[in-house]
Amino acid sequence: MASARSRRRPWFEIAEILAEWLEAAPDGSAASRIRERAAEATELSQGVLRRYVSVLSKLRAIARKEGIDLEDLVSMDFNPSEVAVRIHDRNPAEGLKALQNLKAGAATLASLRERLATVPVDAPGEGVASKGWHYHDSSLTKLRTTHVFMEQALQRHSPLLTDPSMMLRARPPVGFAAGGHGSLEIAKRGALPFEVVAGVELLVYENGPVRAVERDFPAFALLATLYPRFDLVFSPTTDGGFVDAVRALIDAFRTRSIGIMQVTPDGALDTIVEPSGPPTPDRRSAYEKFFPMRRPWKRDPGGDSTGTR
Repeated sequence: MASARSRRRPWFEIAEILAEWLEAAPDGSAASRIRERAAEATELSQGVLRRYVSVLSKLRAIARKEGIDLEDLVSMDFNPSEVAVRIHDRNPAEGLKALQNLKAGAATLASLRERLATVPVDAPGEGVASKGWHYHDSSLTKLRTTHVFMEQALQRHSPLLTDPSMMLRARPPVGFAAGGHGSLEIAKRGALPFEVVAGVELLVYENGPVRAVERDFPAFALLATLYPRFDLVFSPTTDGGFVDAVRALIDAFRTRSIGIMQVTPDGALDTIVEPSGPPTPDRRSAYEKFFPMRRPWKRDPGGDSTGTR
């Protein structure tokens, strides 16, 4: 791996080596150690390496589906390749064209990003579907539909929600946090006294400057001090640059209780950073002061647990 980096091997060769090692890993702990060592050897972040492996895996799947050679789709530059794959996630025909144009030298990163922002989604108007992620043309409808799709992914795949006593619910709004995100929390049904397990923020950043997430992060860091853990969950179409920026901010602010996840286009949930410590400073006891309208869970006459605001 180190020799691949020192000889300036292309991104897809590094991805292929790492993917082979990860496939041979006997368990998750071994895979984590492999990622750490690969990051040290290549001097690339684990987030970048994850993106390398993910994009190469998707290119293999596209090549198999289209019945063409993988080398006809793989280009030397990673960032344009990643954007072209994201176009394919939204619209396979347009994505294949983008990959082929990139391979032929007829597309640039700028032109692909512009196409990503305007490409029509294949089979629009279906809303949230089990087969993947679709949305209507309205930007507001698109945002809400994306949030619903992400919530469904959390319900199906979050380890915290495998326990039937846990539930995902809306978090009360706060004035200092940026709007437009999906603000949720995971709480225990019927818990008296009130018991909250985690905070969750659904993040959708598309085609904007990375400074947007840098602007929002201090509010997330403050909210994270109110919860045992706080997960930032990115949408399927959020560029990897935003994810890398948040990872760097977690290290810079030492907010070890914050985790990073990303929902995939097929509705799976990738864990990128697992929380590694308690909130610092720990303000969990001040939760009700921040959310004075939130009441403890009460059991209604029918026996269901409900939360009131």
